[in-house]
Amino acid sequence: MTLPTILIASTPDQAEVRALLEHLTEDEYLLLDDDWLQRNEVVEWRLEQDGTQTSRLGKTVLDFEALQSIYVRPRHRSLAGDRPMPNFLRPHPSVADSDAAFVQAEAETTLFAILSQFKKLWVNNPFNEKLTENKLYQLAIARDFGLRVPETIASSDVNALQEFWNKHEGEVIVKAVSAYPARYVSDGVIVTRQVSSNDIKLLKTSTPSVNLFQELIPAILDIRVTIVGDSVFATAIHSQEGKSPLDWRLDYTVPFTTYELDDKTLTALSQIASRLGLVYGAADLRIMPTGEPVFLEINPYGSFFFIEKLTNQPISGALADLLRSGKLTRPIYPAT
Repeated sequence: MTLPTILIASTPDQAEVRALLEHLTEDEYLLLDDDWLQRNEVVEWRLEQDGTQTSRLGKTVLDFEALQSIYVRPRHRSLAGDRPMPNFLRPHPSVADSDAAFVQAEAETTLFAILSQFKKLWVNNPFNEKLTENKLYQLAIARDFGLRVPETIASSDVNALQEFWNKHEGEVIVKAVSAYPARYVSDGVIVTRQVSSNDIKLLKTSTPSVNLFQELIPAILDIRVTIVGDSVFATAIHSQEGKSPLDWRLDYTVPFTTYELDDKTLTALSQIASRLGLVYGAADLRIMPTGEPVFLEINPYGSFFFIEKLTNQPISGALADLLRSGKLTRPIYPAT
């Protein structure tokens, strides 16, 4: 039996995964989807007295020497009516709802013990995810590498928020601090919008909570930069021509075109991704009327399929080549 060289921890109903699989042959990969246990497939980890570790997924005994890469793109699902969370192994349907969370945790803990033996290419390493997805940490890292970032405050102090709003004469936007709001609220999309004077008044009478305010960055373009290993695909989103100039996610009718970033920005983005422990990332920037790019954030699991479809950039092919080779030129540092 031919051993797989790529392990894909994801689900084939995601557009990105379907696009990726079109560039791979079936003998190259093992697809570990979140229905694995529901099909009565095996997850097994063993430790022998002599220190030998053996891992089995289904009928495959994993050979970590043959394996070149692991691609991680979990699907978010709700479990027993709870909020959507990343799912790697859902419990069998026969498990009672009251026990489902525990059973899933047991299975996924075992899975991560298996995967922790792998020391080669992760896209991306889930053990780094928690710190990496912190938007505030990202901004500080981007500033350290020489990119302009929006002046930002995240605070529960209403007076401090109002002072920030006054300083920028109301040219301020509010957005979620959390990278994945869908995990916590029923409406997964929290729209980036401008803060009004009425919003400030409401804050003063609301329950204290942390809000993220940023200076509003005037833009001629929004840029989505898809980083795939050593390859970079930049796309101009002509957001100012549409109905949602502050949040292009609400209007995909505007033109999406390929874009050429300057070398300084490309280098900085690669350094940011490396420092955050990311092999793959989808970064969002804005181009000011002066032509200066401004870094907003980078998503470790940001979508690329819609970019590929709208611009014909070969992103899924580049991802397949990266996973097949298992090779990356730039360094990857663990998030600390």
